[in-house]
Amino acid sequence: MSNLLRDEEDIVTNGNNVPTQPGSSALERPYFSPGLLLEDDDLNAGVTYTRELTRLLFRSFFGCGIVCGLGVTAKLICNRQTLSVTVEPGLALDGMGNPIHVRSSMEVGVDAKCGGLPAKVWVALCYRQVDGRPKLTACGASGDSQTVRTRACDCFDLKLFDTQPVACSCAASASGVTGHNAGGGSEDAAGTDPEPQLAASPLVAAAHTSRGRAPDCSCYDAHNRGSCAWDCGCNCVLLAVLKVQEAVDKPQPAKCDATNVDLEEPSPRRLIRPVLTGSLPCLQAEIDDHKKRITNAEKAIKELQAHPIGPKIPTQAEPSRLAQQLASAQVRAPEKTKPQDG
Repeated sequence: MSNLLRDEEDIVTNGNNVPTQPGSSALERPYFSPGLLLEDDDLNAGVTYTRELTRLLFRSFFGCGIVCGLGVTAKLICNRQTLSVTVEPGLALDGMGNPIHVRSSMEVGVDAKCGGLPAKVWVALCYRQVDGRPKLTACGASGDSQTVRTRACDCFDLKLFDTQPVACSCAASASGVTGHNAGGGSEDAAGTDPEPQLAASPLVAAAHTSRGRAPDCSCYDAHNRGSCAWDCGCNCVLLAVLKVQEAVDKPQPAKCDATNVDLEEPSPRRLIRPVLTGSLPCLQAEIDDHKKRITNAEKAIKELQAHPIGPKIPTQAEPSRLAQQLASAQVRAPEKTKPQDG
């Protein structure tokens, strides 16, 4: 990279002798000129530059997590001997900024006969690059033709873990440190975050709460205070945690029907889809409506506490009005009227 920079002495002396320390980015793009003999690394440099730039921007702008879709449903089938998990289409970004694009619904299963089902199952998508489309070269480095790969495919694996994996999420790890590093989250168990934890935006927290999810504001602390993302090497994104044991303990249905498996709440999903400026008024209106419902509920609770439903239990200091009425009332049977003579 040093040959791409101008002479250090020229940089330091330019600008009226302003003290300057030169530096360079990891990004490098090629230059082409007429009559230049191009080699494979020259052409690959153009592709590599675009890919590295995209990954850098993705993990810096959004961090890792779920962009859209990727909903998870699970059920126990075959007399509760098999766990079947379905993931909807969607898009996610791993910790390195690689896109994980699920184009259609996917299903994976676990058979209890292979040692029994775990109490919990972590569902994750893991990025994987696959090199393919082999071709024969006309003349290899050794002078002989050889087979080389000519395409790189962005692939992924849908995985089910019986223990918490190292994956991008808003879930706390076993060590108590959240594992949603790479662009807006805290570091994983391998490191610590030296900066103080700041409260996330009330707008974000209220938006999550209004949708029935308990907010994990610490999941977005580093992003909100402007910390840069880093390549954590984490290629997995956590989608859900399945409470399998609770489904197993449910009463067996009369028929051999499937038993739905609930997802753990609060959800560990780290959502990173940007909020459009035009939708902010709608989001604020939803938050205001949610606050109004909370206020009305609090008023109703206070009224119930002040005026409980049903007769008030009398005390010696303050006998109830109902007790006073009963003590002073004279219960008389209605008199029968005599029939009149015809």
